[in-house]
Amino acid sequence: MSISQCHEEKRRFIRLPIDVPVTIRWQDSSLTGTCRNLSGSGMLVIADRSLPMGEKVEVRIRQTSANQMPFHATAEVSRIEADEDGRTGIGLAILDIHD
Repeated sequence: MSISQCHEEKRRFIRLPIDVPVTIRWQDSSLTGTCRNLSGSGMLVIADRSLPMGEKVEVRIRQTSANQMPFHATAEVSRIEADEDGRTGIGLAILDIHD
């Protein structure tokens, strides 16, 4: 069994693949990106720029169809990765989900 398989089996929440626009706000700044996956504990956002590790942010996904619920949460930047298209993958750990 590989290390990645062990890590995957230890996940407490299933990652749901999605492809929806997301807005991230922190301090007096904001950026838009695309949420690629969402779980009960975090999300992966693809954006044109990075955020500082450990930064606390506000995340919003607007309702764009009847099938999709809006999402609003406080999160912390937990991972930054460059993707193959030169964009940035931002891993966010969800701290609190708002109504």
